[in-house]
Amino acid sequence: ISELVESKFHGYQKNYTEYHYDSKGNMVESTIHDASETLIGRTIQEFSEDKLISSEHFEAILSQGQIQHYTDYYTYE
Repeated sequence: ISELVESKFHGYQKNYTEYHYDSKGNMVESTIHDASETLIGRTIQEFSEDKLISSEHFEAILSQGQIQHYTDYYTYE
């Protein structure tokens, strides 16, 4: 599944998001690319017995002319 989002928030932006699901319907990965096809976001999730056990979130943003990025890691019990 994918979606194209156009926004005027912080100036005009056009982002393409693609979602990937496992056979049970759990979203296991999503990626976000900007109009120049640069990866600006990714989420990877791991499931065990239909329970979310880990999640990794990456995001890159343009701030004051520089690209800044971060990755958050979560584990669930």
